[in-house]
Amino acid sequence: MNFSRCLAAAFCSLILSAAGHASLFVAHISTRTYSLNDKGELRFRPGNKDQFLDLAIEQNPGLVASELDLVYDTAAGGGAGALEVVRKADGSLVLTVMTFVADTEAETNRDTHAYRQTFLSVSGTTVVSGTTVVSGTTSIDGSAAGPVHIDYDSHANIISYHWDGDFQYSIPSDPDTLNRVVVGHFTLGRELKIK
Repeated sequence: MNFSRCLAAAFCSLILSAAGHASLFVAHISTRTYSLNDKGELRFRPGNKDQFLDLAIEQNPGLVASELDLVYDTAAGGGAGALEVVRKADGSLVLTVMTFVADTEAETNRDTHAYRQTFLSVSGTTVVSGTTVVSGTTSIDGSAAGPVHIDYDSHANIISYHWDGDFQYSIPSDPDTLNRVVVGHFTLGRELKIK
């Protein structure tokens, strides 16, 4: 009897851990970071997910880019979601890139199609770059908006999440860098397959 209870507990634990990762969807991202050069002229630098993977590696020496991916976690941030760098092998969190807060959606009555607008908070900012604060604690660095299409299974679990979003945020200056404005676009695709 004890053996079968242990086996059942292990099986339930395996199912729960697998279900916990079902909310990760691979994100494709492109950015343009605007700032001034030494001559006071406006310049921009293009970017993609590699800049976020590099940041995660910089903060976690020993990791390599080929073992990481950029994903959207539907369960993060109290259910509002977040873009995160995770390990491909097990979906474990390495770095939260941006968290979405206080969103508004114009959605269909079946909650499958919507147009979503949300504020975003960028991880790693040391100075509040705006004046808007949600619940008195979360600094708002920018916003994102775009169409969303979500598919659910018969148990109301998310099985696909497509968000085609445009975003913008600011990074305040520090002793080494002038103010920067980042604009970009992301799309969410397939679910991250845990190995």
